[in-house]
Amino acid sequence: MSRFVIAPMKEGDLGPVAEMEAQVFSDAWSKAAFEEEFSSPLSTLYTAKREGELAGYLILRCVYDEGEIINVAVSPQFRRCGCGRLLLRAAFEQAKREGLSVLMLEVRRSNLAAIRLYESFGFATVGQRKGYYENPIEDALLMTCFLSDQHGNIG
Repeated sequence: MSRFVIAPMKEGDLGPVAEMEAQVFSDAWSKAAFEEEFSSPLSTLYTAKREGELAGYLILRCVYDEGEIINVAVSPQFRRCGCGRLLLRAAFEQAKREGLSVLMLEVRRSNLAAIRLYESFGFATVGQRKGYYENPIEDALLMTCFLSDQHGNIG
């Protein structure tokens, strides 16, 4: 089986990404939300594809020296195949190019697979947002990774 190809998101990817979002998340972003991020100079969007098929995506927003992974998803049939890890590596590489000092993200408290992946990249839980997610209502864990010495030994 071929490997995943990580590349900057193209305008033609927005529809398929929004469709995947609706399949993966109960509180999905709209296509318009993806279009807004796509046109923002603060955001970098990546797709992961295998043999041309969309497998996942990630959005990194950079403000000053801080970055936030504001959206990341992997299609169920491509989970546990390294796709999420490759998308995170792309985010860390972009963080290095941007000279960021920290990366942050939010994750559902029950998403243990994602939490373990983030921890393997050096993220640590620093707080929570009570009832942040809907459908179902659930707390978000706030995770942070300080980048000063992380780039040489990323996941």
